[in-house]
Amino acid sequence: MGEAPLLWLLQGKYGGDNAQVLALGDSLIAELGAQATVRKIAPDLHQRAKTSPNRLPEHTVFAGSGMTPPWPDVVIACGQTPCVVAQWLKRLSGDHAIHVQIGRLGAKPEAIDLILETAQYGMPPMPNLMPLTLPIVRRESPMQQMAAAGWEAKLGDLPRPWLGVLVGGPSSPIRFGAEEASQLLRRMIELRRSFGGSQLIAYGPRTPNAVREVLELGLKGHDGHRVFGWPPPEPNPYPALLEIADRFLVTSDSASMIADACVTGKPVELFRLPIPNAVQRYSPRAFGFSIDDRRRRRQRAGLPPDALDRLRDALVKRRWLTPFRDMRDFLLALDRARIVGALDADTESNGRRVQAEEIAAVTQRIGALLRAKRGTS
Repeated sequence: MGEAPLLWLLQGKYGGDNAQVLALGDSLIAELGAQATVRKIAPDLHQRAKTSPNRLPEHTVFAGSGMTPPWPDVVIACGQTPCVVAQWLKRLSGDHAIHVQIGRLGAKPEAIDLILETAQYGMPPMPNLMPLTLPIVRRESPMQQMAAAGWEAKLGDLPRPWLGVLVGGPSSPIRFGAEEASQLLRRMIELRRSFGGSQLIAYGPRTPNAVREVLELGLKGHDGHRVFGWPPPEPNPYPALLEIADRFLVTSDSASMIADACVTGKPVELFRLPIPNAVQRYSPRAFGFSIDDRRRRRQRAGLPPDALDRLRDALVKRRWLTPFRDMRDFLLALDRARIVGALDADTESNGRRVQAEEIAAVTQRIGALLRAKRGTS
């Protein structure tokens, strides 16, 4: 490909978004020989992108985030505000930079060179869209492996096999309270009877106190479990848990947490939290929301798009309608790819393979875009 492409990895406010950018950057460094630089979006630039997305700031504002020429060949962003910054960088480069966008958009789709989306965001088919089954997550680093070895030694008195239980929290419109926690507890007890061993339970920042109380009260007096609270102890056991657990039970509220477990290549079962119907009835007041919900339900049923579906898709492409986050679409994609299933039904472990194949395809696509920009074959 000639000279190594210059790659900027934009880092915004959210750790999960930033991790996806870094994970894709790792692949481009390895496969394309890219020279990667992490650019953290400073508060001033973030505020400008959030409040005045159509107005290009002064060069001094970009300099505050370390963004000065030479401009990148490829800029990767994740989330709405970093998307705006990436579009500005594309303009500053004279349309030379290739903008790769993960997740929510902050610009019209046709202005972005490559969009990477998982199914819950409901984007319609477009030439510059590559659907992903799983969010892109970082693989094990030597530091993570060292942490895993340390935690494995600390937990050595617990009998194997180890079930990693990853517990999230409510995320509109997904419910996760005491009632759902009781159902999760029953499933954990069933799996303990089936497999024996121990259960390693990790909470996240959104895990409600009511859920923790139900789980910990239900497990009180039982041997063979360890609870990692939030904030987590140091060193953070979560990366180590992904490495040392033999199988996983994961609540269905977080796509990134599900992906973390699935790309380990180990069996994963989802504890499916209730998702109420997003729209109860259609009305002029909620027309956009209604046709989005209708489109998603018809798509899950395998029905071809009709005129109203095509209208919805056109509105989304123009950014006149933002699809709501519907985890049912994401979970259906996992089921179809045979990535998750019941642990006591000999679950397949296709997550690692699927992610590797999709990242390879994305890397090839970005390489083709670079060659087209440079006029090489």
